[in-house]
Amino acid sequence: MEEDLVHFLSTNSGVLAEVSTRVYWATRPQSSQLPSMTLQRISDVPVSDECGANNLTETRVQVDCWAASGLAALKAARAVEAALSGRAFTHRNTKFVGCYIDGGRDSVEAGPTSGSVIHRTRIDVQILHKEI
Repeated sequence: MEEDLVHFLSTNSGVLAEVSTRVYWATRPQSSQLPSMTLQRISDVPVSDECGANNLTETRVQVDCWAASGLAALKAARAVEAALSGRAFTHRNTKFVGCYIDGGRDSVEAGPTSGSVIHRTRIDVQILHKEI
């Protein structure tokens, strides 16, 4: 799921418009340009129904949108929301049964040079998926 989600977002026209192909799993390369985004798995739970296991997993993914300004970070987060929120689709080897935005927040971190800052808008996405 992770590789397919990164690929899906890095090829989505709305995300491309905001961060180009700078979509990374877990860590952003230290010298990478901004804006960019990182994704990481927060939790995942196998899903079952009355009939037992159904090969579905519900995963919470944290998406961090990094930029030199708060507005640019927010625009990148909105592109992710537009690409995923309420959607069901199949991409490469993963069937994304449903994607739901589950909150967001903003923060600022120290930048690479003295006195500079990097803005971050973080959103959580609940993803119901299975391998195909």
